[in-house]
Amino acid sequence: MTDPADLSLPEAAAALRAGTLTSHALTMAVLARIAARNPRLHAFTHVAADALEQADRADAMLVAGDPGPLCGLPVAVKDLIDVAGQPASSGSRVLQGRIADTDAPAIARLRAQGAVLIGKVATYEFAMVGPDLTLPDPPARNPWNPAHITGGSSSGSAAAVAGGLVRLAIGTDTGGSIRSPSAYCGSVGLKPSYDRISRAGAFPLSPSLDHTGPLAATVEEAALALDAMTESDWRPASSRLGQSIAGLTIGYAREWFADDPQASEALVRVMDEAASTLSLLGARIRLVTLPAYAPYEAAASIILHAEALDEHRALIRDHAADYGRPTLQCLAFGVALDAED
Repeated sequence: MTDPADLSLPEAAAALRAGTLTSHALTMAVLARIAARNPRLHAFTHVAADALEQADRADAMLVAGDPGPLCGLPVAVKDLIDVAGQPASSGSRVLQGRIADTDAPAIARLRAQGAVLIGKVATYEFAMVGPDLTLPDPPARNPWNPAHITGGSSSGSAAAVAGGLVRLAIGTDTGGSIRSPSAYCGSVGLKPSYDRISRAGAFPLSPSLDHTGPLAATVEEAALALDAMTESDWRPASSRLGQSIAGLTIGYAREWFADDPQASEALVRVMDEAASTLSLLGARIRLVTLPAYAPYEAAASIILHAEALDEHRALIRDHAADYGRPTLQCLAFGVALDAED
């Protein structure tokens, strides 16, 4: 018999609606999975004490009918984003012991639809740099090799999904913190269009660049999560699933990465194979030239470090000794920047 923890979100949702599975049983299975695997991966920093109570409320919603698409399904949340009643330390001693009073808007939408907010997952300190072995929580480990890192600040989110602890986790992305961990760990990471998902209730790194988004086991599950957290009248991402790509034009900026001396031959080969597959499926592949990457990276670095320092000035003044050294060094870059920069 398939372990309920291994069911995809659509499979689990179908079983919940058919009455062959309850959210209570599914949540029990996920809690057992976390207990078994988290000591190796350090993905979760907190497991919700009321997880089963949330599941029971979801089961009642299912019985009442017309639940949301994620009703009864366990979701993990990066410890940068507020979940009412759960720790919200942003992975730092500076905020250690802080408990969120309210849900971030994106999380409130998930809760209203009956999602089970099963716990908080690890982040680099304030989503800046890591891993740092001196912080209160041990760094999350890459499920494919625990000696390796996860690749970015949504570290616990990627490890939890790729390690099979949950099918869906919510993360944040400022300079790659959803996309990089997903690439390193082998999950699907989606950085949505700016402000498609509310950024409120997440400790800001750089408000001009911050995004909230899903890390999921599959594209379909990421699309469902994106729709569930979207606040405005965007076209549902899940409506695009299964559509033919015949006639679609896809720009392929091959030289942008293939000419990079750090690009591996295997990467270039896989990208070419992907473009070929898309062509065979009916898409038109058009080679395009993008501007040089370095000036954009430099501009983003200036924006990020200037805004990050602004967000942390008061905390640094009162709690500098509680910061991890790599984070404090990163924030120090902002001191050299002014409005002209």
